[in-house]
Amino acid sequence: MLQQISYLVNAQKATWLAENLFLNSLYNGRADAFRHAYWNALNVILLGDSLASSLAAAHEDKPSSYANDFKEKQMDLFNNQVGRTKSNWFSNGYSSLSESILDAITNGELRFLSNLLGGGDSGRATNSSSLIPTS
Repeated sequence: MLQQISYLVNAQKATWLAENLFLNSLYNGRADAFRHAYWNALNVILLGDSLASSLAAAHEDKPSSYANDFKEKQMDLFNNQVGRTKSNWFSNGYSSLSESILDAITNGELRFLSNLLGGGDSGRATNSSSLIPTS
């Protein structure tokens, strides 16, 4: 039960921080990339890598809601995996986990989707959407 609560609390923490750091782009943009990476890093810290990986994969294993949502899943799984590698933020020389993930955004280690419905940095994937580095 404690693991389930930790998983849900981590998801909410990641959402709040992404909303505070990025004005837009919480849906398929840079904030979404940050949110997934941060959430997965938190999960590794509190739940261990194996359980964090299993939970993240299960979270993304849902029925398709539209033709291009597989691109969203690819983006999320990619950023989840990168986030799990960032869980050792302190030993990697960062002062905080968020600093480590923000550096990954700046360095293009994370991915977001281009050519979203509605334009800009937030919206649904289209036929012409592709994963691009966050840098």
